[in-house]
Amino acid sequence: MNLIKCVAVSMIAMATLCTGAAARADTTLVNDTDRQQLAGWLGKDTIQLTNIFTKTTGSTAADFHAAADGKGATIVVMEAVTKSGQSFLLGGYNPSAWASSGGYAVTNEDSLRTAFLFNLTSDTIFRQMLSAQHLETLGSYQTLNEAGMGPTFGWGHDLQMAGDLTRGSSLLYSYADASLSNMNLSIADGQAYRGIDDLAFGRVEVYTISAVPEPASLAMLALGLCVMAARAGRKR
Repeated sequence: MNLIKCVAVSMIAMATLCTGAAARADTTLVNDTDRQQLAGWLGKDTIQLTNIFTKTTGSTAADFHAAADGKGATIVVMEAVTKSGQSFLLGGYNPSAWASSGGYAVTNEDSLRTAFLFNLTSDTIFRQMLSAQHLETLGSYQTLNEAGMGPTFGWGHDLQMAGDLTRGSSLLYSYADASLSNMNLSIADGQAYRGIDDLAFGRVEVYTISAVPEPASLAMLALGLCVMAARAGRKR
């Protein structure tokens, strides 16, 4: 096989492989449209989500932390139902690793306030508040890393899940908008806070995030492999 043909065949194979990886149903909660929305909010063209935790019957905070602690940046997605019976697909992006050490992950510098919450049902994002917006520390509370609680964001708590992973609430505070017009409201239905167990959670999944290789990167890799193959062939 000549070099040009080798590169062409290799690029097709790699592109197929990467496209399949990006579209692979490694999640039962997030479809391709949701994935592209999340990628856009992250400032990426496309992303690959790798499932590291799926809630099953009897799962608790201990199971969540065993799977997610120390794994770097993650996205949590959860089915939520309000007291009135409305269903939403909610979640959050944690740019830091989850932990069970107790206390908040506090981000004093604006450059570190890159977390966000989202409502995929309404295509709404709630970004961590910056220091110039009202009280300097208002948006500094990124996540709560308590061993006895599920994934929990913000001081509000802006989105919190109890230890049994079946109930929780949302009260915007650290992730409220700059005008504070949605302060103390739920990211689910935009209604005022109604209590600590206002939301019932169904399916929950946690993913790590990786980039999908760009075409130019694939081309360079394909060329390198073909050159190596050609050299190996000449040595025979």
